[in-house]
Amino acid sequence: MLGQRFAVHDAEQIKKHPDGVSSGVVDAIMAAIQSGIMVPGQHLLEAELSIRFGVSRHSLRPALHRLAADGVVRLDRYRGAYLNVYDRQTALDLLDAVGPLICLAVERSVQNVAAITPEQRAFLAGADAGDVVPDARSASFLLWRHRFYWTIFELSNNRQLAGIIPFARIDLLRAQMSIGAEPNAGTEDMIDYQDIARAVLHADVDSAVAAAKRHIANRRRTVEAAPNICFRPLSGLGV
Repeated sequence: MLGQRFAVHDAEQIKKHPDGVSSGVVDAIMAAIQSGIMVPGQHLLEAELSIRFGVSRHSLRPALHRLAADGVVRLDRYRGAYLNVYDRQTALDLLDAVGPLICLAVERSVQNVAAITPEQRAFLAGADAGDVVPDARSASFLLWRHRFYWTIFELSNNRQLAGIIPFARIDLLRAQMSIGAEPNAGTEDMIDYQDIARAVLHADVDSAVAAAKRHIANRRRTVEAAPNICFRPLSGLGV
């Protein structure tokens, strides 16, 4: 899973990454997407990335190829690497693919709630209480959503399930959909997250799965209604 376990932000963390330097670069790029530092359509210049991350191009290129295989980066033989920008249909297809898996993870989370850790319980209780401002344009809200899903998948205790979810593509799509979003665009999502968290904490599997299905349906409607600017590269390059 790309960009999940290790919050990598600088060259020193990349060098100490437990899975090697190239994995550190992958996680650093994903962290930059999640925090809004890198944007969909951005041209990823090898020389700049090498300096920024303090790595050689020899270590950088495998990371770009891994991200390309995961659908996050597009490699052009002549123009180099770009962060992907999904068209509307690709975004809808992604939601259709991950929806059933998210519902299954939510169901398994309820079934495993007896094994919840204090940290997971505190986070979900905070979600239930609405402890974050649901601004879809905010990098902090993007990061919070990332943590919400990761908490659910950790609690589901199914490594195979977590391993097949395209987390990196979901993070890129979230960043892409934040383009042109209204300040209150995340309010409906936050209600869904609250309902999911509450149902998990109360071991109510039917309500949890229903909330997850409603959330996917809401996200699909958001993509369908999103302005065309959401499906264009911010840099004006590539794709």
